[in-house]
Amino acid sequence: MGDYESLPMNSTQKVVQNSIWLIIQPLILNVISIFVIGYIARTLGQADYGKFLFAFTFVAMFGSITSMGLRTITVREIAEDKSKVSVFLGNILTLRFFLALIAVVAIFFVVNLMHYPQITKIIVYIISLTVVFNTVSGTFMDTFQAYETMEYVVYTQFVSGIVLTALSVIVLYIGYRLIGLTLVYCFGSFLALIISALYLFRRITTPKIKIDFSFWKKSLYKGAPFFYPSLVASVGAKIGIIFLSKMSGDISVGIFGAANNLVEKLVIIPDGICTAIFPTMAALYQSSKDEAAILFQRFFLYLFLITLPIAVGTTILAKPIITLIYGIEYQAAILILQILVWWLFLTFLTMLQGYALGAIHQEKKAAIVPFIVTPCYIVINLLLIPHFKEIGAAISSVITGILSFAILSIFIRKHLISNLLENKLIIKVLIANTIMGVFVFLFRKYNVFLSISLGAMIYSFVILFFQIISVNDLVKLLNTFAKKRGNTSQCEIR
Repeated sequence: MGDYESLPMNSTQKVVQNSIWLIIQPLILNVISIFVIGYIARTLGQADYGKFLFAFTFVAMFGSITSMGLRTITVREIAEDKSKVSVFLGNILTLRFFLALIAVVAIFFVVNLMHYPQITKIIVYIISLTVVFNTVSGTFMDTFQAYETMEYVVYTQFVSGIVLTALSVIVLYIGYRLIGLTLVYCFGSFLALIISALYLFRRITTPKIKIDFSFWKKSLYKGAPFFYPSLVASVGAKIGIIFLSKMSGDISVGIFGAANNLVEKLVIIPDGICTAIFPTMAALYQSSKDEAAILFQRFFLYLFLITLPIAVGTTILAKPIITLIYGIEYQAAILILQILVWWLFLTFLTMLQGYALGAIHQEKKAAIVPFIVTPCYIVINLLLIPHFKEIGAAISSVITGILSFAILSIFIRKHLISNLLENKLIIKVLIANTIMGVFVFLFRKYNVFLSISLGAMIYSFVILFFQIISVNDLVKLLNTFAKKRGNTSQCEIR
């Protein structure tokens, strides 16, 4: 592996260990929820499922208002001085609660301005309550991150997620449909708030609630550099479904959302890895820029190795996957899934690039990307959706993903490392995926789980045969997972 061997495995193992809490349990929950989402989509039908997805997407667009860059400020301020956590948390809670109320008012105003049907507006009204619940619980979870107790975040999300998943099935099974399901999701957010509050009050502190306008002003000023790129990126990520809803209707949203939900469930993988790699790379960059560059290369290779076979395999197996999860009613989502999985491939890589730029103090360069990409995404959607509906929305996502990758690659090459991956490694990975793809294609008409398992085994064998990852590195990583799993099984909440 050339230069990869020059970096001690300590940094790599540290990132892997920190990634486990952030990936394994949420990923398990996401896999379980995929089949529940399929049940929801089949039970509601394309039109009502489209309304359901639209409402959540619409409300999510206003989520950045509740943050205003304050989440990063909260983590940093508490981590630097834990003695003031109670006072600081009380002040930030009142500020963010006030911002959440502004967001809810904005949601009510805009959804009425857009003249949606009454049932759609009712669903939006109910889901808008989750903005308040998520804002408060999110502030508590930021505190957990500052204290480096990510297990509290995982436990909160896992328990509330399991309850939400079970109640969703029960509510639909006994005959309640769109409104009942929406209320269940609202309850899930409220439950997460209760659980996170219990952890905070019992394990860390009780916030001293206070309204301090000078604190609000100072905090909003500090958070502004983080807020504007986040706002643009958040609106940009959701605006495609809004356009699809207005231009093509609820059925198109339902079809697009069915495929989109599947790929978004896997974003937890790069998100967990990048969250873990950020502090390690930042520390390495201070002591050795070369080692930080090698760490980036190593994990760029890992993500490339993980996501390319996912994209190839999903492209081949899209039909049995959609049929298994959603049924024949959603056959139109097959092509959407085949397109969007390549957006996922790009997202794995661009997420790492963005985090890496932040770690090496080039976050302003990363912040430029949403301001360039989002207007392009809007224009492409406006051009494609009227003619191609949900297919146009999917293509728009991939095109903007390519643009983001290209821009971020320029910054990475300029400020961190000139070569993202060695050409010989890229060729080996492409050959490995071609071999895997051939076998998956030949077995695609059999059981989908058999095809996936066979493909994974063949892919792993070829990777080791080509020495894309050395056996020594693989053993060390596996030992890391085993060690961490043993530690977590004995973990107690203190």
